[in-house]
Amino acid sequence: MNEQRRAGDGGFMCALALRASQLWDFVDQRDIDKHLMAWATFAMTVYIMQWTLTFVWLYPDRPGLEMAATITAILLPWTPVQAAVVKWYFDSRTDDSILK
Repeated sequence: MNEQRRAGDGGFMCALALRASQLWDFVDQRDIDKHLMAWATFAMTVYIMQWTLTFVWLYPDRPGLEMAATITAILLPWTPVQAAVVKWYFDSRTDDSILK
């Protein structure tokens, strides 16, 4: 790696910034951030589904239409988040140079 240092570069903060930059380069080159975001979204989906099913199991006497409306109210806001993360993940995995 071609590193050019200025006369004022030095000290703890510069070393910390250099290490942080190297860490981010490591993470970015391996798409670790994208994998973590996809897995975090999947984990949150599992948590929301578990919470929803627990609610259904705790209140079996509620009418079906009311329960369906409750489940829809819980899952509907999360669906666009899932879609956005999945789209972002697969778009990042597609190499544009292959398509051209």
